[in-house]
Amino acid sequence: LVFHKTYPGILFPIPYEKHCRIQLFNENARKWGTYWQVTYTTYPAGTRVKSLSWPLSEAEKTELKSVCDYWLKAEVGPPDPIKESWRRERLQVSPQKPASVKLDGAGVIRELRFETPQVEPATLDKIRLKIRWDGAAEPSVDAPLGSFFAATAAGGAPQARFHSMLVGVTQREMLCRFPMPFSQGAEVRLESAAEVPPLEITAWLDVQPRPDIPADWGRFHATFKQHKAAAEDSPRFGPQKIPAHLVLDRTARGKYVGVMLEVHWPHNTWWGEGDWLIWTDEDAWPPSYHGTGSE
Repeated sequence: LVFHKTYPGILFPIPYEKHCRIQLFNENARKWGTYWQVTYTTYPAGTRVKSLSWPLSEAEKTELKSVCDYWLKAEVGPPDPIKESWRRERLQVSPQKPASVKLDGAGVIRELRFETPQVEPATLDKIRLKIRWDGAAEPSVDAPLGSFFAATAAGGAPQARFHSMLVGVTQREMLCRFPMPFSQGAEVRLESAAEVPPLEITAWLDVQPRPDIPADWGRFHATFKQHKAAAEDSPRFGPQKIPAHLVLDRTARGKYVGVMLEVHWPHNTWWGEGDWLIWTDEDAWPPSYHGTGSE
């Protein structure tokens, strides 16, 4: 259950019904210290939880191995190759002429990839990715192209390279595997800023056509926000009114699936991390979702 990269840790979920205590021991030192990070979720009163029991059953071991194998493959290996059934569109993008891919009917975009020319990372963020579902007037996805795929490294460094289960960046392409359903067509659109030269960008879409989309299937949304941390106009939280960077504030029905966090920080010895807090259908302090390290 333990991993060790830059420091050791456990990402295995540990459910508990009544109480959980985490302790650190070092029997060989009278005075010692360590960096620690704990992320926990508190469920509403009355929620039934089965506490973790050890050792795992054979069925649980099989399930655990399957999950670990899938995550490790996504992290350390290249993405699966593009299949012949995928839709390819060569998009000529310029400030005077946006380009788009339009889909009809109902279906699910199971994977979206873009091949771009070798350009500076900052250039990718001067191209806007906008996606509309079901003929909507406003885009459900509206973000800089590079930031959407986490392809722009902080400080204008070379373009990031990484693999994960849901997003990734390779030498040739940027990819996203979040499922994106639509019932009455979709439009994937690229809009370029005035100072960007004309570019040819190839879009690859793995689209699964469907006769219809279930009524309880949501739509994929993504937005972009940039703000100075701990500024005078920053929202403040908690008894001490600590300034915070507000990532998202929505009143609706949905599911929060993640965030790409890019930090520009002037100091080398400490990169400006802090607690992350998520309120869902609540306003108490602290919120139910709380982590002690934003990395």
